[in-house]
Amino acid sequence: MQKNKKKRKTQIQFKRQISSGSRSKGFSGKSRLSKTRKHVSALYRVTIILLAPAMVGFLFFTLTSCNNQPSNKSSMSNADTSELVNRNDFQESADTASTPKKVSNQQISKTTTPTGKQKYTYFDGRIASDEINNLPRELIYEAIENGAKEVTIPPGIYRMLPERNNCHISIEGAKNLTINAPKVLILCDKLTRCIQVRDCENLVIKGLTIDYSMNAFHFTQGDVIAVAKEGDSTIVDIKIHDGYPLNDNNRIEIYNRKTRFRKDRMPFMWGNKTIILDKKKRIVRAKDKGLAFTEVGDLASLTGGWGTPHAIDMGYSTGTSFYDVTIHASISFGIVHMMGGGGGIFKGVRIVPGPTPPGASEPRLVSTQHDGWKIGGLNKGITVEDCEISHTGDDAWSIAHKCQFMPVNISKNKVILLSKTPYIRGESLKPGFHLRTGIKDPKVKIKKMVRFEKSSWSKLKDVIEPKLLKKITEAGPWDYYKYQAIVFELELESLPTFEVGEALFCEQLQCNGYIFRNNKLHSSGRLLLSAGSDGIIENNILEGVHSIAFTPEEIGRASGMKNMIIRNNKFIHMNYNCPSWQRLASGPFPMAERKKDNTARESPAFINFIVENNVWDRCHGVNMNIVAAQDMVVRNNTFIQPGLEKPNNGGGKYKINHRVLVSVRNSKNVIFENNVIKNTGDYFDEISEVKNSENIKLEGGFKE
Repeated sequence: MQKNKKKRKTQIQFKRQISSGSRSKGFSGKSRLSKTRKHVSALYRVTIILLAPAMVGFLFFTLTSCNNQPSNKSSMSNADTSELVNRNDFQESADTASTPKKVSNQQISKTTTPTGKQKYTYFDGRIASDEINNLPRELIYEAIENGAKEVTIPPGIYRMLPERNNCHISIEGAKNLTINAPKVLILCDKLTRCIQVRDCENLVIKGLTIDYSMNAFHFTQGDVIAVAKEGDSTIVDIKIHDGYPLNDNNRIEIYNRKTRFRKDRMPFMWGNKTIILDKKKRIVRAKDKGLAFTEVGDLASLTGGWGTPHAIDMGYSTGTSFYDVTIHASISFGIVHMMGGGGGIFKGVRIVPGPTPPGASEPRLVSTQHDGWKIGGLNKGITVEDCEISHTGDDAWSIAHKCQFMPVNISKNKVILLSKTPYIRGESLKPGFHLRTGIKDPKVKIKKMVRFEKSSWSKLKDVIEPKLLKKITEAGPWDYYKYQAIVFELELESLPTFEVGEALFCEQLQCNGYIFRNNKLHSSGRLLLSAGSDGIIENNILEGVHSIAFTPEEIGRASGMKNMIIRNNKFIHMNYNCPSWQRLASGPFPMAERKKDNTARESPAFINFIVENNVWDRCHGVNMNIVAAQDMVVRNNTFIQPGLEKPNNGGGKYKINHRVLVSVRNSKNVIFENNVIKNTGDYFDEISEVKNSENIKLEGGFKE
């Protein structure tokens, strides 16, 4: 073991020598040329002397005829090296704290490397090297192996390639480790996961920045230069911006040129048809019914590409915390944090577009390809403070309701469950945890785990009744009966209060007790809360976000939330794009849940909510869409300019009225107090609409 540690330490030291510009020397530091000269014959020396003039002449001709495009480091002209002012500063940064010329964080060097590749400049002017440097990984692995409490990665830009688990860094089994990485950028050179965290306790990461090189860019973007109709579809030609890759990714977004944000009233357009129309002119053509609102002069992005997903993927860990971590791009989500103890602090995290690529003049339109940040299945909620999320491809921040179970066999107090989640472990359901169908339904405590097995449907045919098994095996991706062949056999402390085929959830896997405070979201997706009770959402700014939505999303989910505080937030210009006719949870602030038959739930799903001192500013449609709530207080809120634009068709299947301020249905004991309405628009008809509800106090609840 000691020998291996010594060898690994030597390798790391050697990599530091490489990063500090010592590649021309051996381990001893002596010139190899001086050793070679000792063995050269006198005659050979004479021959070299005689040929020297010809060699010099040939070298001069070669350099002057290459139009200042050197082929290697040693042949760079003075003009070339002067453009790369901070090159040596960066190469030495892994060992020394050099002080290069100060530049803006967003400034990009437009020079080319000796191999013709273009280079990024980040932080204080340091330039990304073309060479692969895995020093951060080596230092982290050494710290974990030695049980260190802290490791510091020297400032610099590290272009890395993935290794085990197809990740650039795989952190496993770390305990009480702090990784200090101020002014450290990991530049991923392959479109796959950057960091994977598994089975860690109290891991802390500080100051790290993650981005992807042009070798691993997940999107492209350009200008809309032509729009034409073809039947009921619209054809759009997009000229790709200089500095961005030419590809035909099929997930298109259209942006307002002035705001550089997703265009209002843009529908869902995933999987549209795209082709490269002209390689030389860098023109891509897209075709889709949803492109009808597109105009010449708009901006467009095309995202795509597949690999091991997510920039940071964390699982089965407790107490993980991030401070001042930045993510500029991701193949899928920015951060995924699923299963385990949870309970960490995330402060100053930024998921935002990175700097303008080399050779480009247009800033990036996109950060992550899909969601910005998703958590789920944690025993304890996390604290998210002073964070920023913008320009994500889908939802900005969410709590997923992934831990769903279905009983398929019950015998007295013994039950066999299937899991909806494919990546769950047997340790997830512990003795003492509770199972229930709804937030108000009786709960049953787990006594012990009898068996956990990743099985197959053929093995389960004798356990599951044939009709139920058929429904499960034939279910589609979003179907109520879509479950995995993952078996939990449990013994309960009492007889179950649920039946075979009902959906169940576990209270201890809901991320309860989370805090979401002082954050800024500027993204067209949602702040989606599909699970989580005892939470606080306060002092946040949500601008351009689709909605802050309390909903399990899928039909018939066993779920519910209670004891929530939503206060002092600003909801600005929300619910202006991607309407869904079949979605009950429509509007900028929906609270809604659907039953197994896809109708609105009647029994309470949202209990003891306090919504106070918030501002709705120019939000589209019904500002509060409340379904299946109980014991809720809405007070001291301000609604500015509701009803400015013609309502969209969101929730049309459920006849949601977008010309009212507040809609309440299937609820009871909801009180409105001292709320203010300012400057209503032409599409505002009345304050409220109440259906199938009781004890809804509206009198004196609003003043204009």
